[in-house]
Amino acid sequence: MSKKYVVLRDRERSSMVSVWDELLCLGFGAVKPYKLYLGGYEILGDKSEYYDAEADEYALPTDIQGKAVRGVKDDAIIGYEVENISDESGDEFEFDEATECEGWLTETRWLDDRLLADLHAAVTTIGEPESGVDRPVVTASTF
Repeated sequence: MSKKYVVLRDRERSSMVSVWDELLCLGFGAVKPYKLYLGGYEILGDKSEYYDAEADEYALPTDIQGKAVRGVKDDAIIGYEVENISDESGDEFEFDEATECEGWLTETRWLDDRLLADLHAAVTTIGEPESGVDRPVVTASTF
């Protein structure tokens, strides 16, 4: 199963010790059909593993364990796949219709002049989720 998601926007974030890319992604929700969430590029390894002392430079491979290398961010080698990095419930927003998202996007400081139009287009692009494929199967038990 391949992941279905769309990256809508990206921005660089930083702390006192690190810098990372934060991606606003659209995917499928667990309860409602769609969700917006924070994503980040998959970390494939540490760049220090690819230091060539003789050449005094890093010799990055084109892929690591079959995954294409996108580049380096800080000391990490990143790939092209996007992972959900949301660790708080406020970092995700599930919805039925794109029009429900404006408040959450404003609150999380993602909203810009084109985002709602891009969100509508992205919902059309990924289509409706298939139960059991894009969303968990919900089973009901009777006692």
